[in-house]
Amino acid sequence: MQITVIQDSTNNTEIAESFHKLSAEGNNSALMILIAENAPITQCGFLDYIPVEIPVFGGIFPKIIHQNKIIDRGIIILSIQQEIEIIPIEDLSEIDRNTFSNLFSNKLLDEEFKTLITFVDGRSAEIEQLISELFNFYGIELNFVGGGCGSLSSPEISSILIGNKLYKNAAVLAALKANSSVGVKHGWQKLAGPFSVTDANKNIISKIDGQPAFQFYKTTIKKYGNVTVNSENFSAISRGFPFGIGKFDQEEIIRDPILIGTDDSLICVGEIAQNSLIYIMKGEENNIIEAAGEAYNEALTNFRYKNDYIIFFIDCISRSLFLEESFQQEIDIVNKNPNPMIGVLSLGEIANSGKDFLEFFNKTAVVALIEKI
Repeated sequence: MQITVIQDSTNNTEIAESFHKLSAEGNNSALMILIAENAPITQCGFLDYIPVEIPVFGGIFPKIIHQNKIIDRGIIILSIQQEIEIIPIEDLSEIDRNTFSNLFSNKLLDEEFKTLITFVDGRSAEIEQLISELFNFYGIELNFVGGGCGSLSSPEISSILIGNKLYKNAAVLAALKANSSVGVKHGWQKLAGPFSVTDANKNIISKIDGQPAFQFYKTTIKKYGNVTVNSENFSAISRGFPFGIGKFDQEEIIRDPILIGTDDSLICVGEIAQNSLIYIMKGEENNIIEAAGEAYNEALTNFRYKNDYIIFFIDCISRSLFLEESFQQEIDIVNKNPNPMIGVLSLGEIANSGKDFLEFFNKTAVVALIEKI
């Protein structure tokens, strides 16, 4: 695995030279390309430089990470020199359960693939269906790691990279034979609950305990958190008070409320099923930062292989918005050994550890160690 970082993606000469060098080497099975949303890829003709003779996958994210640096305008190219199987899904809305089964391949299990990198449009309404079908097909035979692609400032952009094209409401899966280990932690704590989601449809909560969701949320945060939230400050306040879906014997699954609906519903990143029991969570800076370190330690403890590895860090963009200047501490706590680290700030995180149910997370730190073979 070779890492190429271009911090200013307007440098056409550097982009062209990098792709030409990678395509000429002849030992690359595929390229994974991580793109920061502020990188002006259309203006500089970036897509035109992508070599067509090598399989390419990746996506656009709010920000990307290399070592201890957060990159706003650049790209990271990971050249993969091992056997890889790429499954493109160009439009999730046109795929039903039977089609999912046809897309997924027994080859991944028969030929002992171990790790499945999974990128999906973070604003897709079909994320939960994709996650469910993946787990139903592959179970705990694979380690999954990935996240939601997309932009904070331009919600409608096409963000999934397959070949030299970008797709909206899409996903791309890349299976590796490399062993891996995954750690998942969030560090949010319960403020109040549990409460019952009495009316919901996919990622829209209409009622909690029989009351309009936003009105219930506003009253509860005032009562237990002594914080006043309204339509004007909702975005700033809600990032510190997400929902937590109760799970037996593990951390809650965090759901990020991002918009107020016209009917006082709450629109979240990711689904919350009707009749779920949820908590309103709160964030303490030290706990959030320490959780990233715990995710790294969990991955390191479970990595029992002799080969070198890269650190692949999938961290939620909303954690950085919550921590603000302290977010650098979260990067530093994961980037603390000599192995190379790349990562993204995502719109939701995808992971299991080869032993747990596959989940789509919010506000969560996911750390994967992947063999360099």
